[in-house]
Amino acid sequence: MAMFGVAVACGIPLIVYDVREHRLPNRLTGAAAALILLVAFIAALVSGSWQRWWPMLLTGAVMLLGGYLLAVLAPTGLGLGDVKLFGVLGLGLGHLDPTSVVLFLLALALASLLWLVLAPRLDRATDPEVPWLKRHIAFGPPIILAWWTVYITMMVAAAAGGR
Repeated sequence: MAMFGVAVACGIPLIVYDVREHRLPNRLTGAAAALILLVAFIAALVSGSWQRWWPMLLTGAVMLLGGYLLAVLAPTGLGLGDVKLFGVLGLGLGHLDPTSVVLFLLALALASLLWLVLAPRLDRATDPEVPWLKRHIAFGPPIILAWWTVYITMMVAAAAGGR
């Protein structure tokens, strides 16, 4: 629940900045990473268990590397801010459960499709006359929406399993 709060608190300014400026500043992605690490550290201190640290760090590194490879292979698709955001999300998802990355990728596909439809109305830099496949849109919002979707889905599943 605390990590979802971090995801929302960090995600809102990232979405707003990316829609306005079409970039994700280092100070926001860095602050998000630091806050996730701080919450994970406090959770480990309170619980006395450090078992989630290696999966969290490994998932963050793998998602950062995966995002970087996507940016190299399709430089017009992802910016380096998006790549850093993938690393941040990897930390959060790895702390939750590294297998949640699969759910994240499915949610990202749906969020991206939804964003392609909504972006002309929300993103002032997007020209609605340009065909879908040629649009330049801020990709941070669907990434963050997919991140939130994973947390919400996992919380609902945990609540349903606890009955």
